[in-house]
Amino acid sequence: MCENLITRDKKGFLLVEVLITVVVLSVGLVMITRSFMVSLRALEIIGQYQEARSLIEEKLLDLEVKDAIEADLKVEENFPEPYEKFSYKLETKNIEEEQNKMALNNVLLSMAWLAQEEKRGISIVTYLKNKK
Repeated sequence: MCENLITRDKKGFLLVEVLITVVVLSVGLVMITRSFMVSLRALEIIGQYQEARSLIEEKLLDLEVKDAIEADLKVEENFPEPYEKFSYKLETKNIEEEQNKMALNNVLLSMAWLAQEEKRGISIVTYLKNKK
């Protein structure tokens, strides 16, 4: 008879333990799933920045190959397919270095794109010879 009383008390306690375990596991799974979704979003953003960095470096190399660039230039264009979501802005400003006796242009190359209703962008500043 004593064994029957102990078993009855343990059955109620076991149900509470199971409910607490299910709640703790559910909260843990929700947190893991949320972390996974945030990580996927971060990877997507990193991929966009890498793509933009590659495009801006390619554009800068195109400018450097020309060896010289016009002063006070302002150009704003989109990249062709498949990069149509990326646009760039090129601005040059003439500066003179008296020490080198060479006219230089301050070149600002900015890249912008729209990622899920958020505007993102990167910029590079460099110096190139002035086209005379």
